Amino acid sequence: MKLTNIDLEEIGNKIVKGHYEEPAEKLIEIIEYSQKNQNKEITYKSLNLLNLICDKDPEISLEIVKRISNLINDSDSWIRVIYLEIVYQISIFRP
Repeated sequence: MKLTNIDLEEIGNKIVKGHYEEPAEKLIEIIEYSQKNQNKEITYKSLNLLNLICDKDPEISLEIVKRISNLINDSDSWIRVIYLEIVYQISIFRP
């Protein structure tokens, strides 16, 4: 899987149009892939986009918690912070 900023831009455009399911799934896949390849920049950008839609649907929230919860132990504090923001947002709107 080759990721570019254009891919993230396309996902961002779908989010702006109100489509959340497909972008959420793609973002989670991108985050999982970028973690394996130690690409922190892509992980961070993907988490920022995921933060916009994390509370839009209960299924999205559940997938986030199940699949990328290991980010809480990431070595970089800025990855942990954005993940904690996502979890906080989910806990407020989807307790």
